[in-house]
Amino acid sequence: MEINSDILIHIEKWQQLYGGAIGSFVAVVFALFAYLLKTWIDNRKERRENFRLIEISTATSLNDVYNVKKALIFQAERMRELTKKVRETKENELAIYRINFITIRIVNNYSDAPVFKTKSYYLHNKILMALAGINELNNVIKDLKANFESIFYQNELLVTRLAQNDSVISARETAFQHKSFADNLENFAESIENFASSYIAVAITNLCQIRFYNRKLRRRFGFFFRLINEKNKSSDELAVIDRIDKIIEHDISKMKNNIESKMIKLEIN
Repeated sequence: MEINSDILIHIEKWQQLYGGAIGSFVAVVFALFAYLLKTWIDNRKERRENFRLIEISTATSLNDVYNVKKALIFQAERMRELTKKVRETKENELAIYRINFITIRIVNNYSDAPVFKTKSYYLHNKILMALAGINELNNVIKDLKANFESIFYQNELLVTRLAQNDSVISARETAFQHKSFADNLENFAESIENFASSYIAVAITNLCQIRFYNRKLRRRFGFFFRLINEKNKSSDELAVIDRIDKIIEHDISKMKNNIESKMIKLEIN
């Protein structure tokens, strides 16, 4: 049975048309696949670089915070020593002493950290909390120096007033000056110690949580760790963050102990 030549030509044209369409479709699919693969690889590289930068920034901030804590405790000890000296001043003498507020370096605050893409809302929120805490800490350090100076300024004003009013200053007046000066020094030293043991302790814990969680995500199968721990994130995010905090609480305690041990060894050496 012979097939009409027109039919063969028509079939051939349709084959060419379908072949061209399929070829174009395959090319588009391949290009799309290549684009998606490249995007995935680029995003993965970006996240790995972000994890690396977070590690560096957190390590620097932790070191700075520990140094601030050490400096503040040292400053409080100096103020308590001065307080003792003021209280031991002779009755007929005015307590005119001064010490300097030691230089304290501000804590590193990596301002670019919030824009780092990590796919972890826990890590993202913890970084935001840490940055807010560090900003507040740096502001408090500046205020502490100003308040410290005001203690000596007020004492100098009192001494000047007493000296101007009477040619001979009574024991009652010197006792009042001693007590006023010593109480201000002691109260300020206590405030510094409380700040170092409470607020700075919270900042250290927060930074350790970031460091620990970031290291987990940097591992080869870190996304499984993230998926397991950050499930049900559509619910109350703060509740989920608190839950993760409790899960890693023991690991954070060990990390803080290790860091403190290293800091002590560095001081000894």
